[in-house]
Amino acid sequence: MEGQKEDTVYEGRVLKLQVIEDAVLGNPSIGLLVEDQNGDVGRMFVYNYPQRKQTHEELGYGCQLSLIYPHYRTMTDGLLALRVDDPQLILKSAHLRNPNRCRYCGKANNKGSGSSSSFPCRKCGRVSYCSKDCLHKDAKELQHSLICFKSLLD
Repeated sequence: MEGQKEDTVYEGRVLKLQVIEDAVLGNPSIGLLVEDQNGDVGRMFVYNYPQRKQTHEELGYGCQLSLIYPHYRTMTDGLLALRVDDPQLILKSAHLRNPNRCRYCGKANNKGSGSSSSFPCRKCGRVSYCSKDCLHKDAKELQHSLICFKSLLD
């Protein structure tokens, strides 16, 4: 995702991504923060996708997906982002979803192994942390409270 300077569609290519922030639903698109297999982080906007309660499960935090024919586009803010107009170009890997990945440090939580604990956000319940230290750092440094909310659809 790094080094792009203009609108580009990579035909015949597939980009593997992991969603590293909760999906932001809104009209007309769904905003995502994603990380590619090289560790590069970028924005992705998905258009024409149903925005409902299940959207957070399908495209939310921890989801792994593959994007066919990735399209980088300069958005209205002048910055590049992945743009998806046809949701059928997204291959979702629901069985690879890892919502227990630490939101602060990215470390996978080995739930059930006895070696590490999970500390979920008490308010939204959509993210978790590997330690209380990461939970506190996320609250102070990354200000999780700005995007933390209990779903009205629950």
